[in-house]
Amino acid sequence: MTKAEKQRQKAIQLYRSGRKVSSICRELSKSRKWFYKWHKRFKTGNPDWYKNKSKAPNNTPGTEETTVNLIIQIRKELMDKKFAHIGAQAIDWELSRMGINPPSHSTINRIIKSHDLITRKSKYQKKGTPYPKLPVWFPNTLHQVDFWGPRYIKGDGRAYSFNVMDVYTRRVLNHPARNKSKEEALKGLD
Repeated sequence: MTKAEKQRQKAIQLYRSGRKVSSICRELSKSRKWFYKWHKRFKTGNPDWYKNKSKAPNNTPGTEETTVNLIIQIRKELMDKKFAHIGAQAIDWELSRMGINPPSHSTINRIIKSHDLITRKSKYQKKGTPYPKLPVWFPNTLHQVDFWGPRYIKGDGRAYSFNVMDVYTRRVLNHPARNKSKEEALKGLD
């Protein structure tokens, strides 16, 4: 038994013998708040009333099993799609789209890791075919275009960027888009 536990028992013993709370607190160099805390515990009738209780929460919050299964299912579906984003942000967006309140990105990443769904990107292997090089002597004669995304904007949804780069000047024009349709591409080329 620790010194603190002995003090608690002694305080209650003195109180039951008729001593005043103020004199007990003075003798033990403790506050009235301390005394009433242990007196309240004593009144519960628990034989271990004088022992410290764990300060850990009684229940630990966790992610529901259905949400975990959904995260795994979405991750696998995204992994099957070529060039799809498969990270926590994409899974978060899919869950929100389904009307489910998603857990934090760190929780999604933990679930992905615990179910062995981490993929390692292999290094790009050159195929030996050189890219064609066209001569460009003036601005605005040759452009390179591509879509970038999707990116997920909180409270707004999925977004893409249609990029047009002038090969001569290396200047880039970005056109925000909601999808990768040909209509959006034409808007970006205007």
